[in-house]
Amino acid sequence: MDTIISALDARTQFGQIIRRTEENKDRFFISRRGKLKAVLMSMEDYVQNIVDEPDFLKEAHWKAGEAGLNGMTMGEIDREIAEVRRSLRNMGRP
Repeated sequence: MDTIISALDARTQFGQIIRRTEENKDRFFISRRGKLKAVLMSMEDYVQNIVDEPDFLKEAHWKAGEAGLNGMTMGEIDREIAEVRRSLRNMGRP
């Protein structure tokens, strides 16, 4: 939800505003003297909706999809990373 708040309210309620950006994907438009001056949103919202994804990351996502890896759970990803780290530590050992 998009909300316009004053700079004073943003200062006094900063912790609550941060929590709402993360949990609810709320965006806050901060005004000073009746003019909009800033926008506060979660980092995830910013990356997903504002920043252009770098070409190398687009390619990596495409390749992951082609290989069927884009449906992995966080647990599966963690296990895969742990396995690669174990393999790297054991390289060169009999």
